[in-house]
Amino acid sequence: MSDPYDYAALSLPSATRDAIGAFWAEFAAQEAGLDALFTTGSRETDPVAVMAALHDVSPELMWEFGKAETGHKVVITAEWNDDNRALARAVVQSAPQLRYFTPEDVRTPNPPEAIAELFAARTRAALDITTVTPSVSATGRMDIHFTGAASDQVLFEQGLTFASLALGETAERDWLGQVTTEKVKADGFFRRAKLPPLDIAAAVEACHAAIEAAKANRPGRPYGNEPPEARQQLLFNIGGQSGESHPRADLITYVASNEAFAQNLLQAERFSSVCHSAHGEWFVGLRIPNEADGPMDVSLRSTLEDRLHDALSQAGLGGFAAAGSGAEFTYIDLALTDVTRGLACAADALRGADGAEDAIVQFLDPGLATQDMPLSKAAVTLH
Repeated sequence: MSDPYDYAALSLPSATRDAIGAFWAEFAAQEAGLDALFTTGSRETDPVAVMAALHDVSPELMWEFGKAETGHKVVITAEWNDDNRALARAVVQSAPQLRYFTPEDVRTPNPPEAIAELFAARTRAALDITTVTPSVSATGRMDIHFTGAASDQVLFEQGLTFASLALGETAERDWLGQVTTEKVKADGFFRRAKLPPLDIAAAVEACHAAIEAAKANRPGRPYGNEPPEARQQLLFNIGGQSGESHPRADLITYVASNEAFAQNLLQAERFSSVCHSAHGEWFVGLRIPNEADGPMDVSLRSTLEDRLHDALSQAGLGGFAAAGSGAEFTYIDLALTDVTRGLACAADALRGADGAEDAIVQFLDPGLATQDMPLSKAAVTLH
Protein backbone atom coordinates (compact mmCIF):
# COMPACT_ATOMS: atom_id res chain seq x y z
CA MET A 1 0.00 0.00 0.00
CA SER A 2 1.57 3.29 -1.06
CA ASP A 3 1.06 6.66 0.60
CA PRO A 4 1.62 10.18 -0.83
CA TYR A 5 5.23 10.26 0.36
CA ASP A 6 5.95 7.00 -1.46
CA TYR A 7 4.50 8.62 -4.57
CA ALA A 8 6.63 11.76 -4.18
CA ALA A 9 9.72 9.65 -3.48
CA LEU A 10 9.27 7.90 -6.82
CA SER A 11 9.00 11.26 -8.59
CA LEU A 12 12.47 12.57 -7.69
CA PRO A 13 14.76 13.64 -10.56
CA SER A 14 17.45 11.27 -11.79
CA ALA A 15 20.28 13.50 -10.49
CA THR A 16 18.92 13.16 -6.96
CA ARG A 17 18.60 9.41 -7.33
CA ASP A 18 22.19 9.22 -8.56
CA ALA A 19 23.35 11.16 -5.47
CA ILE A 20 21.38 8.79 -3.23
CA GLY A 21 23.02 5.81 -4.92
CA ALA A 22 26.50 7.33 -4.44
CA PHE A 23 25.79 7.92 -0.75
CA TRP A 24 24.75 4.33 -0.14
CA ALA A 25 27.74 3.01 -2.09
CA GLU A 26 30.04 4.96 0.26
CA PHE A 27 28.07 3.84 3.33
CA ALA A 28 28.17 0.17 2.31
CA ALA A 29 31.92 0.38 1.69
CA GLN A 30 32.45 1.77 5.22
CA GLU A 31 29.79 -0.30 7.00
CA ALA A 32 32.20 -2.72 8.70
CA GLY A 33 34.25 0.18 10.05
CA LEU A 34 31.11 1.90 11.37
CA ASP A 35 30.04 -1.31 13.07
CA ALA A 36 33.46 -1.57 14.72
CA LEU A 37 33.13 2.01 15.94
CA PHE A 38 29.83 1.35 17.71
CA THR A 39 30.69 -2.19 18.83
CA THR A 40 34.30 -2.00 20.00
CA GLY A 41 35.04 1.72 20.00
CA SER A 42 37.45 1.52 17.07
CA ARG A 43 38.04 4.96 15.57
CA GLU A 44 39.47 3.92 12.23
CA THR A 45 36.25 5.03 10.50
CA ASP A 46 34.94 8.59 10.90
CA PRO A 47 31.10 8.58 10.76
CA VAL A 48 31.01 12.29 9.88
CA ALA A 49 33.20 11.66 6.84
CA VAL A 50 31.03 8.72 5.78
CA MET A 51 27.80 10.72 6.10
CA ALA A 52 29.30 13.69 4.22
CA ALA A 53 28.13 12.07 0.98
CA LEU A 54 24.55 12.68 2.15
CA HIS A 55 25.22 16.41 1.68
CA ASP A 56 25.15 15.86 -2.09
CA VAL A 57 21.60 14.53 -1.75
CA SER A 58 20.56 17.48 0.41
CA PRO A 59 22.42 19.53 3.03
CA GLU A 60 19.15 19.84 4.95
CA LEU A 61 18.68 16.17 5.78
CA MET A 62 19.58 15.21 9.34
CA TRP A 63 21.21 11.95 10.43
CA GLU A 64 22.11 10.07 13.58
CA PHE A 65 23.07 6.56 14.68
CA GLY A 66 21.48 4.45 17.39
CA LYS A 67 20.83 0.94 18.64
CA ALA A 68 18.49 -1.36 16.73
CA GLU A 69 16.90 -4.66 17.79
CA THR A 70 19.79 -6.33 16.01
CA GLY A 71 22.90 -4.29 15.29
CA HIS A 72 22.55 -0.55 14.76
CA LYS A 73 20.23 1.87 13.03
CA VAL A 74 21.05 4.90 10.92
CA VAL A 75 18.29 7.51 10.94
CA ILE A 76 18.07 9.87 7.97
CA THR A 77 15.27 12.32 8.64
CA ALA A 78 13.71 15.53 7.40
CA GLU A 79 13.24 16.50 11.06
CA TRP A 80 10.79 19.47 11.06
CA ASN A 81 11.19 20.29 7.37
CA ASP A 82 8.10 18.73 5.80
CA ASP A 83 9.32 19.51 2.29
CA ASN A 84 12.10 16.93 2.74
CA ARG A 85 9.96 14.09 4.09
CA ALA A 86 9.60 12.45 0.68
CA LEU A 87 13.34 12.85 0.08
CA ALA A 88 14.21 11.14 3.38
CA ARG A 89 11.75 8.38 2.48
CA ALA A 90 13.45 7.94 -0.90
CA VAL A 91 16.91 7.73 0.69
CA VAL A 92 15.83 5.00 3.12
CA GLN A 93 13.85 3.07 0.51
CA SER A 94 16.91 3.08 -1.77
CA ALA A 95 19.23 1.53 0.83
CA PRO A 96 21.02 -1.66 -0.20
CA GLN A 97 20.92 -4.80 1.92
CA LEU A 98 23.14 -3.95 4.89
CA ARG A 99 24.64 -6.41 7.34
CA TYR A 100 24.98 -4.31 10.48
CA PHE A 101 22.64 -1.31 10.02
CA THR A 102 18.89 -0.77 9.69
CA PRO A 103 17.99 2.50 7.89
CA GLU A 104 15.01 4.51 9.18
CA ASP A 105 13.54 7.87 8.14
CA VAL A 106 12.09 8.93 11.50
CA ARG A 107 13.36 9.15 15.06
CA THR A 108 11.53 6.80 17.42
CA PRO A 109 10.13 7.84 20.83
CA ASN A 110 12.35 7.70 23.89
CA PRO A 111 11.50 6.33 27.36
CA PRO A 112 10.56 9.08 29.86
CA GLU A 113 13.58 8.34 32.06
CA ALA A 114 15.94 9.16 29.18
CA ILE A 115 14.33 12.40 27.99
CA ALA A 116 16.04 14.88 30.34
CA GLU A 117 19.50 13.63 29.42
CA LEU A 118 18.72 13.48 25.71
CA PHE A 119 17.20 16.96 25.83
CA ALA A 120 20.37 18.36 27.44
CA ALA A 121 22.56 16.59 24.89
CA ARG A 122 20.56 17.92 21.95
CA THR A 123 20.03 21.50 23.15
CA ARG A 124 22.97 22.00 25.53
CA ALA A 125 20.47 23.45 28.01
CA ALA A 126 18.36 22.34 30.96
CA LEU A 127 14.62 21.78 30.57
CA ASP A 128 12.79 24.95 31.68
CA ILE A 129 9.31 23.52 31.07
CA THR A 130 7.44 22.82 34.29
CA THR A 131 3.96 21.79 33.07
CA VAL A 132 2.69 20.13 29.91
CA THR A 133 -1.07 20.31 29.23
CA PRO A 134 -2.30 18.51 26.10
CA SER A 135 -5.84 18.75 24.70
CA VAL A 136 -7.73 17.56 21.63
CA SER A 137 -8.53 20.34 19.16
CA ALA A 138 -11.58 20.78 16.94
CA THR A 139 -9.42 19.81 13.97
CA GLY A 140 -8.59 16.39 15.43
CA ARG A 141 -5.04 17.10 16.56
CA MET A 142 -3.39 17.32 19.98
CA ASP A 143 -2.65 20.89 21.07
CA ILE A 144 -0.13 21.36 23.90
CA HIS A 145 0.27 24.23 26.36
CA PHE A 146 3.72 24.53 27.99
CA THR A 147 4.51 26.66 31.03
CA GLY A 148 7.78 27.48 32.75
CA ALA A 149 10.00 30.29 34.00
CA ALA A 150 11.66 30.94 30.62
CA SER A 151 10.53 33.25 27.83
CA ASP A 152 7.75 32.24 25.45
CA GLN A 153 10.26 31.73 22.64
CA VAL A 154 12.45 29.44 24.76
CA LEU A 155 9.42 27.48 25.98
CA PHE A 156 8.16 27.12 22.41
CA GLU A 157 11.47 25.76 21.13
CA GLN A 158 11.86 23.48 24.14
CA GLY A 159 8.28 22.27 23.72
CA LEU A 160 8.93 21.17 20.14
CA THR A 161 12.08 19.32 21.19
CA PHE A 162 10.30 17.70 24.13
CA ALA A 163 7.45 16.54 21.89
CA SER A 164 9.87 15.06 19.38
CA LEU A 165 11.79 13.17 22.06
CA ALA A 166 8.69 11.96 23.86
CA LEU A 167 6.46 11.09 20.92
CA GLY A 168 8.94 10.22 18.19
CA GLU A 169 8.80 11.95 14.84
CA THR A 170 5.93 9.89 13.42
CA ALA A 171 3.47 10.72 16.21
CA GLU A 172 4.79 14.27 16.41
CA ARG A 173 4.10 14.85 12.70
CA ASP A 174 0.74 13.12 12.77
CA TRP A 175 -0.74 14.48 15.99
CA LEU A 176 1.02 17.62 17.24
CA GLY A 177 -1.17 20.66 16.60
CA GLN A 178 -0.96 24.15 18.09
CA VAL A 179 1.80 24.80 20.64
CA THR A 180 1.14 27.59 23.13
CA THR A 181 3.30 28.81 26.00
CA GLU A 182 3.07 30.85 29.18
CA LYS A 183 5.84 32.22 31.33
CA VAL A 184 4.96 31.77 35.01
CA LYS A 185 6.54 32.65 38.34
CA ALA A 186 6.87 30.52 41.44
CA ASP A 187 4.51 31.21 44.33
CA GLY A 188 6.07 32.21 47.59
CA PHE A 189 7.63 35.10 49.48
CA PHE A 190 11.24 34.29 48.72
CA ARG A 191 12.91 35.94 45.74
CA ARG A 192 14.69 32.72 44.80
CA ALA A 193 11.61 30.53 44.91
CA LYS A 194 11.67 28.05 42.04
CA LEU A 195 8.96 26.25 40.14
CA PRO A 196 8.79 22.48 40.70
CA PRO A 197 10.52 20.43 37.98
CA LEU A 198 8.51 18.82 35.22
CA ASP A 199 7.14 15.36 35.97
CA ILE A 200 8.31 13.95 32.64
CA ALA A 201 6.66 10.55 32.98
CA ALA A 202 3.28 12.12 33.79
CA ALA A 203 3.65 14.61 30.92
CA VAL A 204 4.39 11.85 28.41
CA GLU A 205 1.47 9.80 29.70
CA ALA A 206 -0.86 12.81 29.34
CA CYS A 207 0.26 13.33 25.73
CA HIS A 208 -0.39 9.70 24.84
CA ALA A 209 -3.80 9.86 26.53
CA ALA A 210 -4.71 12.92 24.44
CA ILE A 211 -3.64 11.16 21.25
CA GLU A 212 -5.76 8.13 22.15
CA ALA A 213 -8.72 10.44 22.78
CA ALA A 214 -8.19 12.05 19.38
CA LYS A 215 -8.00 8.63 17.72
CA ALA A 216 -11.31 7.66 19.29
CA ASN A 217 -13.01 10.58 17.52
CA ARG A 218 -12.14 9.34 14.04
CA PRO A 219 -14.85 7.86 11.78
CA GLY A 220 -15.73 4.30 12.71
CA ARG A 221 -15.94 3.03 9.14
CA PRO A 222 -13.71 3.40 6.08
CA TYR A 223 -15.06 5.87 3.55
CA GLY A 224 -15.10 3.18 0.90
CA ASN A 225 -17.51 1.05 2.97
CA GLU A 226 -20.25 3.65 3.19
CA PRO A 227 -22.00 5.20 0.18
CA PRO A 228 -22.12 9.03 0.24
CA GLU A 229 -25.94 9.03 0.29
CA ALA A 230 -25.92 6.95 3.49
CA ARG A 231 -23.85 9.51 5.42
CA GLN A 232 -25.03 12.52 7.37
CA GLN A 233 -23.49 15.33 5.35
CA LEU A 234 -22.56 18.65 6.98
CA LEU A 235 -22.74 21.84 4.91
CA PHE A 236 -20.22 24.61 5.60
CA ASN A 237 -20.90 28.04 4.08
CA ILE A 238 -17.56 29.73 3.52
CA GLY A 239 -18.36 32.80 1.44
CA GLY A 240 -14.74 33.78 0.87
CA GLN A 241 -13.93 33.82 4.57
CA SER A 242 -10.98 31.47 4.13
CA GLY A 243 -8.68 34.35 3.11
CA GLU A 244 -6.39 34.88 0.15
CA SER A 245 -3.59 32.74 1.62
CA HIS A 246 -5.84 29.68 1.94
CA PRO A 247 -5.04 26.99 -0.67
CA ARG A 248 -8.75 26.98 -1.51
CA ALA A 249 -9.38 30.68 -1.12
CA ASP A 250 -12.26 30.67 -3.64
CA LEU A 251 -14.41 28.18 -1.66
CA ILE A 252 -18.05 29.13 -1.23
CA THR A 253 -19.52 25.94 0.25
CA TYR A 254 -18.04 22.68 1.48
CA VAL A 255 -19.78 19.38 2.26
CA ALA A 256 -18.26 16.68 4.49
CA SER A 257 -19.51 13.93 6.79
CA ASN A 258 -16.82 14.53 9.45
CA GLU A 259 -16.63 17.94 11.13
CA ALA A 260 -13.03 17.63 12.35
CA PHE A 261 -11.89 16.80 8.82
CA ALA A 262 -13.73 19.82 7.43
CA GLN A 263 -12.49 22.17 10.14
CA ASN A 264 -8.90 21.02 9.59
CA LEU A 265 -9.10 21.65 5.87
CA LEU A 266 -11.08 24.90 6.04
CA GLN A 267 -8.88 26.44 8.72
CA ALA A 268 -5.81 25.55 6.62
CA GLU A 269 -4.09 24.12 9.69
CA ARG A 270 -1.39 21.49 9.36
CA PHE A 271 -3.19 18.49 7.90
CA SER A 272 -2.60 14.83 8.69
CA SER A 273 -4.56 12.02 7.09
CA VAL A 274 -3.89 9.85 10.14
CA CYS A 275 -5.93 12.27 12.27
CA HIS A 276 -9.03 11.59 10.18
CA SER A 277 -8.91 7.89 9.41
CA ALA A 278 -8.26 4.79 11.47
CA HIS A 279 -8.29 2.61 8.36
CA GLY A 280 -5.10 3.49 6.51
CA GLU A 281 -6.77 6.07 4.25
CA TRP A 282 -4.86 8.98 2.74
CA PHE A 283 -6.81 12.06 1.67
CA VAL A 284 -6.16 13.41 -1.80
CA GLY A 285 -8.02 16.29 -3.44
CA LEU A 286 -9.07 16.80 -7.05
CA ARG A 287 -9.31 20.42 -8.22
CA ILE A 288 -11.46 20.88 -11.33
CA PRO A 289 -11.63 24.26 -13.14
CA ASN A 290 -15.13 25.71 -13.46
CA GLU A 291 -16.58 26.82 -16.74
CA ALA A 292 -16.67 30.52 -17.54
CA ASP A 293 -20.33 30.81 -16.54
CA GLY A 294 -19.67 30.01 -12.87
CA PRO A 295 -19.43 27.13 -10.38
CA MET A 296 -20.08 23.58 -11.51
CA ASP A 297 -23.69 22.49 -11.23
CA VAL A 298 -24.18 20.48 -8.04
CA SER A 299 -25.87 17.65 -9.93
CA LEU A 300 -22.83 17.31 -12.24
CA ARG A 301 -20.49 17.32 -9.26
CA SER A 302 -22.63 14.66 -7.59
CA THR A 303 -22.35 12.51 -10.70
CA LEU A 304 -18.55 12.78 -10.61
CA GLU A 305 -18.52 11.95 -6.90
CA ASP A 306 -20.62 8.83 -7.48
CA ARG A 307 -18.42 7.65 -10.36
CA LEU A 308 -15.31 8.05 -8.25
CA HIS A 309 -16.79 6.44 -5.16
CA ASP A 310 -18.23 3.46 -7.02
CA ALA A 311 -14.96 2.76 -8.85
CA LEU A 312 -12.75 3.12 -5.77
CA SER A 313 -14.98 1.22 -3.35
CA GLN A 314 -15.54 -1.67 -5.75
CA ALA A 315 -11.77 -1.98 -6.21
CA GLY A 316 -11.20 -1.80 -2.43
CA LEU A 317 -9.11 1.35 -2.84
CA GLY A 318 -11.17 3.90 -0.87
CA GLY A 319 -14.01 6.22 -1.65
CA PHE A 320 -15.45 9.72 -1.80
CA ALA A 321 -14.76 11.82 1.32
CA ALA A 322 -15.91 15.44 0.82
CA ALA A 323 -16.47 18.13 -1.81
CA GLY A 324 -16.58 21.89 -2.23
CA SER A 325 -17.79 24.50 -4.68
CA GLY A 326 -15.64 27.54 -5.34
CA ALA A 327 -15.78 30.60 -7.54
CA GLU A 328 -12.98 29.26 -9.76
CA PHE A 329 -12.73 25.55 -8.98
CA THR A 330 -14.73 22.54 -7.87
CA TYR A 331 -13.06 20.32 -5.27
CA ILE A 332 -13.60 16.60 -4.69
CA ASP A 333 -11.66 14.96 -1.85
CA LEU A 334 -10.97 11.24 -1.87
CA ALA A 335 -9.87 8.78 0.81
CA LEU A 336 -7.39 6.34 -0.75
CA THR A 337 -5.99 3.21 0.86
CA ASP A 338 -3.35 2.91 -1.87
CA VAL A 339 -2.38 6.19 -3.51
CA THR A 340 -0.67 4.62 -6.52
CA ARG A 341 -3.54 2.35 -7.52
CA GLY A 342 -6.20 4.73 -6.24
CA LEU A 343 -5.18 7.60 -8.51
CA ALA A 344 -5.01 5.27 -11.49
CA CYS A 345 -8.50 4.03 -10.63
CA ALA A 346 -9.80 7.61 -10.24
CA ALA A 347 -8.35 8.57 -13.63
CA ASP A 348 -10.09 5.60 -15.24
CA ALA A 349 -13.37 6.50 -13.53
CA LEU A 350 -13.32 10.08 -14.81
CA ARG A 351 -12.05 9.33 -18.31
CA GLY A 352 -14.48 10.97 -20.72
CA ALA A 353 -16.60 12.42 -17.89
CA ASP A 354 -18.10 15.81 -18.66
CA GLY A 355 -16.37 18.60 -16.71
CA ALA A 356 -13.47 16.50 -15.36
CA GLU A 357 -11.00 16.65 -18.23
CA ASP A 358 -8.63 19.04 -16.46
CA ALA A 359 -8.72 17.62 -12.91
CA ILE A 360 -5.59 18.38 -10.86
CA VAL A 361 -4.35 16.10 -8.06
CA GLN A 362 -3.64 17.90 -4.77
CA PHE A 363 -2.12 16.05 -1.82
CA LEU A 364 -3.34 17.38 1.53
CA ASP A 365 -0.59 16.10 3.83
CA PRO A 366 2.38 18.39 4.68
CA GLY A 367 5.35 18.89 2.39
CA LEU A 368 3.59 17.80 -0.81
CA ALA A 369 2.34 21.09 -2.24
CA THR A 370 4.79 20.92 -5.15
CA GLN A 371 3.44 17.51 -6.21
CA ASP A 372 0.27 18.94 -7.82
CA MET A 373 -0.25 17.56 -11.34
CA PRO A 374 -2.99 16.63 -13.80
CA LEU A 375 -4.82 13.47 -12.78
CA SER A 376 -4.09 11.93 -16.17
CA LYS A 377 -0.34 12.49 -15.72
CA ALA A 378 -0.36 11.29 -12.12
CA ALA A 379 -1.99 8.02 -13.15
CA VAL A 380 0.58 7.43 -15.89
CA THR A 381 3.46 8.36 -13.57
CA LEU A 382 2.23 6.05 -10.86
CA HIS A 383 1.77 3.12 -13.22
